[in-house]
Amino acid sequence: MKRALAPLALTAMLTLAACGDDESSSTTSAATATSAAVADTVAPDTTVSGDTTAPGDTTGPASPTMEAALLSVDDLPEGWTEVPVTDDADTEEPSSCVEAEMEAAGASIEGDEVFTAEREFSQGDLGPFLAAAIGEVGEEQAARSLDALPGAIAACNGVADPDGTVWTYEPFDAPTMGDDSFTVRMITEDETGRVEVVSAFARKGPYLMFVATIALFDPAKEDVVLQGLETMAARL
Repeated sequence: MKRALAPLALTAMLTLAACGDDESSSTTSAATATSAAVADTVAPDTTVSGDTTAPGDTTGPASPTMEAALLSVDDLPEGWTEVPVTDDADTEEPSSCVEAEMEAAGASIEGDEVFTAEREFSQGDLGPFLAAAIGEVGEEQAARSLDALPGAIAACNGVADPDGTVWTYEPFDAPTMGDDSFTVRMITEDETGRVEVVSAFARKGPYLMFVATIALFDPAKEDVVLQGLETMAARL
């Protein structure tokens, strides 16, 4: 079974946005596309478990090192609340453009060595939302995956995924976190509205880590993502 290098953490938070209030129904289409795109950013053939994990827990056999380093609500500015981590039922979907590019570069991971420690946070039913995760994959694979990510993003900018979603990817400069890092803003827009995701990926030794925030109407904020990733990298 293949597992993604990036967590499906945003799936649960987007479910909250879609189901928490009737007014949010207009965002469901864009939100569903967003959760898939964030998960697809670093690896193909995603399979998820279908389990629901209570706040404060981690998904899978996370090591004490990862658990200690993982972002918590105490690390975030006032207004954030931890929410349960919820994975969808097992699914197999067509590979997105970024998935295909990463697979071609040999940058995917097979097996269970993925982001096994994750937490999710929200500022309300309609967001913004935040996800943080860490996985231990080995130094060689961590470097290979992060090195391949900018090229995959560049190749897929403005290219429609199989579901018809077109993403604009805007990499932006940020201080290096961990041994190496990559930061990108992802934007999609359709008749239901505009969705922005700010994602930051880093590696440190054998660990890959990820922090992302999503905003369904307003611009997504970079500062909480960068501060969160820097905090986790410093703890590893």
